[in-house]
Amino acid sequence: MLSANNLNEANKLLSERKNDYNKYLELQKNFKNVEEESRMLSKRLAKGELPPDAYERAKDDLDREKHDIEEKLWKIQRKIFREKYEKPF
Repeated sequence: MLSANNLNEANKLLSERKNDYNKYLELQKNFKNVEEESRMLSKRLAKGELPPDAYERAKDDLDREKHDIEEKLWKIQRKIFREKYEKPF
């Protein structure tokens, strides 16, 4: 039988994992949005709607944003994977 302290710890751990999973889903959504923006940017360049220098600046910004999101995703994946094999009690 779980003590009140162990039950509180289990609830805390469950809440943290749920928050991490929700963050992960939000980051995945943001990553897809950045990829879509990058595709649209390339299409605008191909159609001649955007000068090459403006494209390069915007592409660099999107690449940095994508890299930042990838780092955050990696950290959350690592944490979730590590916690999966740790016993909470």
